[in-house]
Formats: sequence, C-alpha cells, structure tokens
Amino acid sequence: MRFRLLFFSVFIATAFASCTNSDKQFTIKGEIEGMPEQTLYLEELGIDKITILDSVKSSTSGKFELEGKTPEEGLFRITFSADKKKTILLSAEKGNITVKSNWATLEPITISGSES
Repeated sequence: MRFRLLFFSVFIATAFASCTNSDKQFTIKGEIEGMPEQTLYLEELGIDKITILDSVKSSTSGKFELEGKTPEEGLFRITFSADKKKTILLSAEKGNITVKSNWATLEPITISGSES
C-alpha cells in the first residue's frame, strides 16, 4: 500500500511539474536617433491575432526598453504612437535584443542579440 501511495505521489508531482509555465523572457533595448518622445508597443504576431505584450514611453533621446515572454521562437513587431505606418519586425525567443536605427527612415536598422 505504501508503494502505491509513493508511486501515486511521484506521478502527481511529475504531472504538475510538466504543466509549469515554460515561457522564455526576452528584453528589447533600443535607440532610435531623432525619434520624438512617444509610446512604443511590442506586439506578438500570431496566426489569427495580434497581442500587445508591452508598452513603454521612449525617452527624449529615443531610447526604450520592452519586455516579453514566449514559449517558443515567435514573430514580433514594434509599433509607434507617433506614426502608425512605421514598424520594426523581428523574431525573438529569449535573451537580450538590441535595436538601433534612425527615425527618419528606420533604415538601416540593426538588430542584434537574438538567436532566432
């Protein structure tokens, strides 16, 4: 009887452990030269929906930091409140990502740090 109780306890503990949230954290630090102070949005692009993961107000010098979580590699975009037509598309999985660009054209854009 004790063996069955021990086996059942181990089974339940294993089941709960496998159900834990395995999302991977990533941080996007950016600097966009000449960008006016505004709100930036980090959006996850899904197959049938777009989800806002984070938003932040940029500094007057164009610096910002956004954070997100994802269970696997995903497609994301950064949108800007001052100009809805401008976006930055990127793939992320985990870790620190750096974005650098110029507000006038958003080109060239440098994205580094992401393995994906």
